[in-house]
Amino acid sequence: MIDSRYEATKLFIKERWPLTRKVTFLLTIALLSWLVALLLRNYVSTQASFNALFLLLLAAGWWISEAMPPFAVSLFIIGFSIYFLEDLSPAVLSQDWEKYTNTWSNPIIWILLGGFFLAIGAQSTQLDKAFSENVLQRFGNTPKRQLLLVMLLTAVFSMFISNTSTTVMMFIIVGPMLGALDQDEPMRKAFALGIPAAATVGGMGTVIGSSPNAIALGTIQAAGLSFGFAEWMAVGMPLALVLTVLLWWLFVQRFPTRLQALNFKDEIEAPKVVVIRQDRWIVIGTFMLTISLWVTQPMHGLPIAAVSFIPIVLFSVTGIVKTDDFKKLPWDTLVLIAGGLTLGVVIHDSGLAYHISQLIPAVDNTLIILITFGYLASGLSNIMSNTAATSVLIPIGLTILPNEIVMISLTIGLCASTALILPISTPPNAIAYANGYLQQRDFRYAGIILGIFAPSVIAIFLYLLF
Repeated sequence: MIDSRYEATKLFIKERWPLTRKVTFLLTIALLSWLVALLLRNYVSTQASFNALFLLLLAAGWWISEAMPPFAVSLFIIGFSIYFLEDLSPAVLSQDWEKYTNTWSNPIIWILLGGFFLAIGAQSTQLDKAFSENVLQRFGNTPKRQLLLVMLLTAVFSMFISNTSTTVMMFIIVGPMLGALDQDEPMRKAFALGIPAAATVGGMGTVIGSSPNAIALGTIQAAGLSFGFAEWMAVGMPLALVLTVLLWWLFVQRFPTRLQALNFKDEIEAPKVVVIRQDRWIVIGTFMLTISLWVTQPMHGLPIAAVSFIPIVLFSVTGIVKTDDFKKLPWDTLVLIAGGLTLGVVIHDSGLAYHISQLIPAVDNTLIILITFGYLASGLSNIMSNTAATSVLIPIGLTILPNEIVMISLTIGLCASTALILPISTPPNAIAYANGYLQQRDFRYAGIILGIFAPSVIAIFLYLLF
């Protein structure tokens, strides 16, 4: 006879405390991180550096396994740093604990927030879509030319708008055309791969293009060096455009087509949403003013973060960004960046970066070190958040090259945007995969080639430049 109370208890436990895959990863990674930290205990000299090592292993493991959302890992990093970094007793706060929470007020957070407001303004007034459609219609309709144009537009938009939002927008524009093509038509895969690839590398172009850029610039500015929005564009934009053209050439070679023309003009026509002309002009003016002040920062001296308040304030008071829009801002991205910045502070201030750098064989060649960290950033970004990879590697790189802060920070930040090999490597890849045009193996071709060549190209370019 079955004990009904026993069965009821099992059912209650199953429903209330399910031992899911994520919970299993969560606990297993925590245990393994602690064991690995104990094995490496002799390589760190202080309790703070040991606790920082455990935190690094734990955060990296949770980021890679996705045992919890990336922003949740960042919140855990901040909380752990406050309570447990120097003493595992929760009753003892870490000394100068405010520096682990002050990353929320880091100028980079406000720069990105200003970029998010610009993106919402462009999307709410449909400036982004109108511009893309009008350009597409006037550029011709040969497949190769259209693919190049779509990828260049995607790359440029990703420099100023979230690459995730840009990818969604571009798939909306080209989606009807792709759906009308035969399933075996190679250009379907060329467009489906070209859009996320261009969105990812296009983010190199500006500080607000991707989270790793923001962390790298934050590190440079924290060191008191003069390096701003215009300087980043001078470095990142050429690399972004060259890599976009390279990827276009790879896709043209990989997916040859017999089609003579693609009909975008008829396919993209859709019911128009009423847009207030005044709002559109406000967005255009604000966009031009903000970008101009960002680019000319060395001339007028206004901090980039202060300029970011122009779209934040104007779009709020004019109603272009409404309450619902504000709620939909990617706050999880800002939390992720704040946690990444905190992890960088922890790794550096605890002495862990110094201990790790002592384990790396001495190489008296700056270029080799740059290339090595470039490949590490690219490789890690394929399996974990590129923000997390950047946060982990930059403090270590600074310890090895303390006099080359700009070069090592830029190398790691830019190479983190070369991860394309898996559907989970970037949000644009995940969006392309979710649309059903691709299989997982389709990402390998461009991902492997870019992963092999791009880090070396970026490192050599920066080495020659600086």
